[in-house]
Amino acid sequence: MKKTLKYQLHDFRTSLFVYLSIYIAVAIIIGVTVISTGAKPGGAHVNGYNSMDFSSTIFTFIMGLAIFKEHFWMVAQNGISRKTFFKSCMYCMLIINFILAIATIIFTLIFIQMSGLHWSTMFGLLYSRFDQNIIIIFIVSMLFIFSAYNLCFLSGYFVTILFYKASKIGKVVIAAGLPVLFFFILPLSYGFIPEFWNTVLDFIFRITGMASGNPLYGIITISVIAAILGIISYPLAKRVEI
Repeated sequence: MKKTLKYQLHDFRTSLFVYLSIYIAVAIIIGVTVISTGAKPGGAHVNGYNSMDFSSTIFTFIMGLAIFKEHFWMVAQNGISRKTFFKSCMYCMLIINFILAIATIIFTLIFIQMSGLHWSTMFGLLYSRFDQNIIIIFIVSMLFIFSAYNLCFLSGYFVTILFYKASKIGKVVIAAGLPVLFFFILPLSYGFIPEFWNTVLDFIFRITGMASGNPLYGIITISVIAAILGIISYPLAKRVEI
C-alpha cells in the first residue's frame, strides 16, 4: 500500500501546490493593497464563504471525484487489490486534508495580521458564539475544518464510483440530475413546503451544534456522515469492473 499511497500523494502534490500558491498570491495582493492604501475599506468583512476553507471544500470534493478514475487504472494494471487501493485513497485523503486544515487556519491568521481585515473562517461563521481560549479554538476549528474536508472528499469519491458503475443512462441521470436537484428542485420546493424545510433546517442546526453554539456536535455529525459514505463506498469500489 505504501507504493500506491506514495504514487497518489505525488500525483496530487502539484495540484495542491498550485492551489495553495494561488490562494497565497491572492491573499498577498489583497493584503498589500490594504497596507499600501493605509486604510481599511469601509465595513470590510470577508465572510466564511469567501475564505480559504470554503474554496478548499470545493478542492477536496474535486479531488474525491478525480482520485478513483485517475488512479484505478494504474493499480488495476499493476495487480494491486481494490482493498489496498481503497485504503490508500483514505490515507491520501487524511494526509492532504490535514495539511489543508492546518494551512487554512495559519494562512487566515497571517492574512488577518497583514491586512487588518476580519476574514472569518467557515468555523467562525457557523459557531460565532463559541468562546474559549485561543488554543482550544485552534484545535476545535482545525478538527471541524478537517472533518468538513473529509466529508467533501468522500462525497466526491462516492459520486464518482456511482458514475463509474452506472450505465450510459445512469451517467446522464447522475451528471444532469444532481445539479438540477440541488440548484433547482430543492430551492424551488422550499416555496411549496416551507414548514417541512424549516423543520429539516432546525434539525440540521441541532445535530450540528449550530443552534447551541457547540462545534463538537458538528464535528461528530460530519465525521459520522463521512464514515457512512466511506462504508458505503467500499463494497461498491470492490465490485468495480475494469
